[in-house]
Amino acid sequence: MVVLLFTIFDFAHFFWQLLAVQNGVTQGTRYAVTNQAMTGLGLTHDESIRKAIKDATPGIAIDDGDITFFNVTDNAAGSGSFNDTIRVTVQHDFDFLTPVMQEVFGGGITYRAATTMKNEPAP
Repeated sequence: MVVLLFTIFDFAHFFWQLLAVQNGVTQGTRYAVTNQAMTGLGLTHDESIRKAIKDATPGIAIDDGDITFFNVTDNAAGSGSFNDTIRVTVQHDFDFLTPVMQEVFGGGITYRAATTMKNEPAP
């Protein structure tokens, strides 16, 4: 019974984390399309997007290497320029706590959340 309870907790925790990361990616992409930077904090545009994602996903340790930017318009890496379509992606690992779930999934799951939007036109 206890194993079943913790398995349910593991799945609930996984789905909460997945939804939180999807929300964070959406918030980060919304920030990205405005071509702003948190210059008051001394951050570049890309660093500002990463911070916006991390701020929208409290309690989840997302590394900078988990966050990627892709300019769909130019078919190249990067957060693009004015009027470019960009994709922001977070690929993150989730480790299960329950031994049964670790055995079933080989320790954990790698999931990905991505959002694609068009940058705003030049002012």
